[in-house]
Amino acid sequence: MKIHSALNSAMAGIQKGITGLQRNAATIASAQSVNSADPAAHVQPKVAVWQPLVELQQQHLQVEASAQALAITHETLGTLIDIKV
Repeated sequence: MKIHSALNSAMAGIQKGITGLQRNAATIASAQSVNSADPAAHVQPKVAVWQPLVELQQQHLQVEASAQALAITHETLGTLIDIKV
């Protein structure tokens, strides 16, 4: 795999994860405002919060893994430059 390709893949993974984090955080925030509109009502929540919470954790792990891949690629690139110099 070329270094350029590895860098692009890692950066794309980070960007995709952050976009997902923002989307799910907004879903959770809107669910809280919708569900707490009438605290006296004893009804089922209008918006299920468990799915965006699970996806939030998945995206968190994706960002961490992509950041780790980016760090390893950066380290490898530094090592290759040291060897060639």
